[in-house]
Amino acid sequence: MIRKAENKDLSRIAEIQVFNYRLYFYPIFQCDEYYFDELQVPALMRKYEEELDSLYVYDDGVVKGFIKIEGTYIARLFVEPVLQNASIGSRLLEYAVNEHHVDHLWVLEKNIKAIRFYERHGFAFAGEKKLEEGTTEYLMLLKKGNLLERMDDFFTARIQGYDEHMRDTIEGADTFYRFTASLLPREESSCVLDLGCGTGLELEEYFLINPNARITGIDLTQAMLNALKSKFPNKDLTLICGSYFQEPLGIEKYDAAVSVESLHHFTKEEKTALYRKLKDAIKNGGYFVLTDYFAELDEQEVFFRQELMGLRREQNLQDDVFYHYDTPLTVEHEKEALMAAGFSSVEIMGHWGTTYTLKATK
Repeated sequence: MIRKAENKDLSRIAEIQVFNYRLYFYPIFQCDEYYFDELQVPALMRKYEEELDSLYVYDDGVVKGFIKIEGTYIARLFVEPVLQNASIGSRLLEYAVNEHHVDHLWVLEKNIKAIRFYERHGFAFAGEKKLEEGTTEYLMLLKKGNLLERMDDFFTARIQGYDEHMRDTIEGADTFYRFTASLLPREESSCVLDLGCGTGLELEEYFLINPNARITGIDLTQAMLNALKSKFPNKDLTLICGSYFQEPLGIEKYDAAVSVESLHHFTKEEKTALYRKLKDAIKNGGYFVLTDYFAELDEQEVFFRQELMGLRREQNLQDDVFYHYDTPLTVEHEKEALMAAGFSSVEIMGHWGTTYTLKATK
C-alpha cells in the first residue's frame, strides 16, 4: 500500500536514497567526499524529518520505496535497488499522478534508465535543461505529456544531437554498437539489410570492419537517412524511407540483417509477421543480429502495452500510424517471435543492463 510517511519510516527512506545515490549517481559524478562522507543515513533522516508532509512510502510490511511530492512536482522517487523491476516505482508514480496530479520533474540527462521509466508513464522531455548545481552534468525537464508524437515526427525533431544522445546516455552504447558490427559478415561486398538504420551508428563501426559492404537501410525518417547519407557519401548504400513492415524485402537477397534500438515499439504478433518476411529475405545460412532493449518482467511488458493502448483510445489515434512509445518485449518473448517466424535458432550473444544482442540464424 501507499501511505503518508511517518517518523518510523525515516531510516528506511534515508537508506533507500543512499543506496540509490551510490549505485546510480556515484558512477556519474565520481565524488568520493560527497557519496561516502557527506551522504549518510542520519543526516538524511534529520533533513526528511522536517519534510514528512511531502513524503509517501510504498509499504507492504516493509518500506520498499518512497516518493517526495511538492505540489505537482516530483522531487524524489526511489525504490530499494534489490527490489526494483517489481512495479513498485510504477505504483508510486501512478499514485502521484492520480492523487496529486503531478506533472513534471527534473532527471539527470545520463540517467537513461530513469528517463525511459518516466517516458513509459507519459512524461516527455520539455526542451529545457539546466546544470546540476556545482557540477558539469545536465538535468532535463520532463513533463507529463498529453499527445503521442508520430514516429517520424519524433525523430525528425531530435535529429540534432541524436548521435551524441544515443552514444552517451544509453547503458552499454560505447560497446554494443561495435559488438553488433563485429557479428556481421566480413566477406567483401557482403549484402546487409539494416532495419531502422537511423543515422547509421552501427554502420560507422561496420564500415571499419568491412568497408565494401553493400547496405540497404530502411527507416521511417527522411532526416535520419539524410544524415546517414552525408556520413558515407562514397559507400554502397540503398536507403528507403518507409516502414519495414510495409516495404518488400525480397527473397534470399541478404547475407545478414541487423537492427539496433529500433524494434522496441511493436507487439509480438507484429514482430512475428515481420520476422517471417525478414527470414525469407535472408539467404540460407544467413542470420539476423538484433540489439535492442527489453522489458525485464512479463508484467512490465503488459503494462507498457496497456498504457499505449489507453493513450491511443484517449487521443483517438489512427491504428495504421506509428506513434513513439516504448513497448519492449521480454527477451524470452522476442526469442519466441523469432522462432515462430521460422528461424532455426536464436542465441543471446551479449547484454548491457536491459539491452541485449540476439542472433537468429536461418
